[in-house]
Amino acid sequence: MTPIDIVVPYVNNSDPMWLKEFLRYKSNNGDRGSNRFRDLGIFKYFFRGVDKCCPWINNLFLVVQGESQVPKWLNRNNPKIKIVYHDDYIPKSYLPTFNSNVIEDFIYRIPNLSKNFIYCNDDMIFLKPLQPTDFFDNGRPIGVKRIDTESYKKNGTSIFHHMLFNTVMSFNLIAKTGKLIKYKDFHLPIPYDKSIWESTWEHHGKKIEDSLKGSTFRLPKNIIHWLFYYLQMYTGITKDDPNYLLQNGYLSLSDTSKPEDIRNKLDTAAAICINDCIKNNMGIVKKCKDLLEQHFPEKSSYEL
Repeated sequence: MTPIDIVVPYVNNSDPMWLKEFLRYKSNNGDRGSNRFRDLGIFKYFFRGVDKCCPWINNLFLVVQGESQVPKWLNRNNPKIKIVYHDDYIPKSYLPTFNSNVIEDFIYRIPNLSKNFIYCNDDMIFLKPLQPTDFFDNGRPIGVKRIDTESYKKNGTSIFHHMLFNTVMSFNLIAKTGKLIKYKDFHLPIPYDKSIWESTWEHHGKKIEDSLKGSTFRLPKNIIHWLFYYLQMYTGITKDDPNYLLQNGYLSLSDTSKPEDIRNKLDTAAAICINDCIKNNMGIVKKCKDLLEQHFPEKSSYEL
């Protein structure tokens, strides 16, 4: 079986060293919203989910800005853990960065990353036992080729909307579709074939570089890593499986979230994204953590 790695970036905004650097560049243009960097304290459940539900993974690459960002509770003696610092793979001209697009668009450069890998955010958690075949079929990433033709056309003023629009336009130009295509986006773990990143960077790297230059924080001109996801879909690298994401869940954790809705997602989804949309009600975070602790009461091999 082809090795399958997991890549997950992480940021701890309470780290004094990180915060000092953040404040130094905070006056730069871009998306500096607090929920872009806020750590809700649920990251250990990502590791518990991997340990319990995906024990077959080859390596787990944890991407952080620097040494001070590595969680104190992480068991670095676990042979699967590979700590990757930003300067290990991101060109120096883009550093320091607080831009998720810079961190993500260069991940194919991570040393020793396997051809097949699953990309996750630090707010995603595997909840049920899964198999390699749930993500790859004989090396082909599995996904849902669901066309979504309207979302990028909607009038929007947010930085994210503009980044998405720029990514969709770039995809159609690079793929030479001859029309406007956009695939449905999912805030969930994405299986990737590294070769699509390598070939896209080889032939269209200048376009991606230009979109990221001068972007210490996220800017409207940036290209999201979904560019590679769309290209996988369009070129046929991805195997279409309409059932792939039906077992998974997306949870927008907000001030008005109900505990019973959180519990239902944890009980029914194979994987979940707990997206931080909280403004004031941090009590709901505690309730979410309590429910996650009930779901994963035992420490993982990734924890001390």
